[in-house]
Amino acid sequence: MSEIKLISTEQLANLILDDSKLVGKDFVVIDVRDNSRAYGYIVNSINVFANIFEEDMSALIEELKDVKQVIFHCNRSRSSGPKSAKLYQEALLSKLPETTQEVCVLEGGFAKFQLEYHANDKLVISHQNNYWEEFLKKNPL
Repeated sequence: MSEIKLISTEQLANLILDDSKLVGKDFVVIDVRDNSRAYGYIVNSINVFANIFEEDMSALIEELKDVKQVIFHCNRSRSSGPKSAKLYQEALLSKLPETTQEVCVLEGGFAKFQLEYHANDKLVISHQNNYWEEFLKKNPL
């Protein structure tokens, strides 16, 4: 396993929309945000708060060990998303050194993903446009 890769919003959207790919087998999206998830999230993503992430690491690795690609994100994928991906990958390699699982980070995080795909209910759920407009004014991509 090499460095943690970035996956673009377009690549993730295509992956989710590809009927030949199965969530939980081919890929899983891990959302490490806390409160902002209430304002929108990626379809079928799993929410694991970054601040309790380390506590659940062994259980998460066991649950996801057969998934081909695990994709992490936070709001902008600049801090807790990449940090969680790194912690996960290190623990994964320690527990399963022969794994072929690919660990990725969503480029631009949910902020960028929702900016591009908020109107598509096959990709984004519970989108709150006003919240994200304000968020991006204060936290540009």
